[in-house]
Amino acid sequence: MAGLQITPQSDPPIWTALDFKQCPNCPLSKTEFPYGPIARNLAPLLKQCASLVSYETLTLEVISKERTIRGKTSIQRALSSLIGLIMATSPCPITKNLKPMAHFHLPLANEEETV
Repeated sequence: MAGLQITPQSDPPIWTALDFKQCPNCPLSKTEFPYGPIARNLAPLLKQCASLVSYETLTLEVISKERTIRGKTSIQRALSSLIGLIMATSPCPITKNLKPMAHFHLPLANEEETV
């Protein structure tokens, strides 16, 4: 399974620092991990999307080896799906158990498909 390819910023924003708002259950040490793995991986996406209006609609097309999914949705829903994928594939010890689910991720899934 190929992983999600994210190129972290060379100078990430201050809010990505592990000790900025470290999760209460996070076992990472700021000396070993100066940045939160999820925050650092989300930073480039959030920078690109800063000027978008969340409730505007777009046509989303996701192409994978198995299928192509296309549909109209809100920017908010499209980004929510992508953020979930980034979180599951980031090297965070808390979300690492979600990594296998990334392979079966279905963008724009309804409640029944998610279950």
